[in-house]
Amino acid sequence: MFDFIGSGIDGLYKIFWLIIILYLVVSGGIGYLLRLISKPLKVDFTDRIIKNLDGDFLDLQLLRLYHGINVLNKKDARLVSKAISKGILSEKNFRFLSFAPPIGKFKHGKAEIVLYVALVLLFFASILMVCNSVRTYKYNYASFNAGSERALISEIYVYDPESNEYFNAKQCRELTTATNKKILISACGYLLTKDPAEKKELMTAIENNNSSFIAAMILIVLLFIITSFLTLGYVIYFDTNNKFIDFKNNEERRFE
Repeated sequence: MFDFIGSGIDGLYKIFWLIIILYLVVSGGIGYLLRLISKPLKVDFTDRIIKNLDGDFLDLQLLRLYHGINVLNKKDARLVSKAISKGILSEKNFRFLSFAPPIGKFKHGKAEIVLYVALVLLFFASILMVCNSVRTYKYNYASFNAGSERALISEIYVYDPESNEYFNAKQCRELTTATNKKILISACGYLLTKDPAEKKELMTAIENNNSSFIAAMILIVLLFIITSFLTLGYVIYFDTNNKFIDFKNNEERRFE
């Protein structure tokens, strides 16, 4: 029977999109999208205080969207501006912090580093898992198995992954049950068949394999980008956050 890259890939994709959706909800991204929709329709708050509060939230979201500066309130936003003007913080570093938590809440120590390393390792393990799922498949080939035996079939070749041998139509006709594995003979049957239904079954299996193969490659690239971004982003976030808290504490002591 034919098979293609397992349901584990589909599971990872579902988890991947679930993380994105949850992040949008938690970070307030959904609220920002709703504001973009509601403003042209003139849907707004009637209470002046709530309207001002909503305006403050929007300012902070725009600051994060345009400059990557994620802070809890306007006071911290002004302090970030001051720290940048004094050269304590680098404006360039905020480009990597759009998706990071707000800076200025508390200093990050060893416990936070351990948790973040665990998260990076989780993404790295996911990459290895997908790579392991893909390595036994080939593009433009259908995976055909019978029990523990397996062969790959294209439109012109049968490939035996165990012996790393390729068989064309002529070689397939020369195979015998006495000297060759049953899986190869069964796979060659699809290569040599004149039955339109079996040919269509093979082509459908190849198309399914190609779709799954491409999806797996895209997922590997996405996971690699996310892992790299998380690693680089946290190093920058750790440094920026701790510098900002020191600056914030010094500013508060000045006005005590």
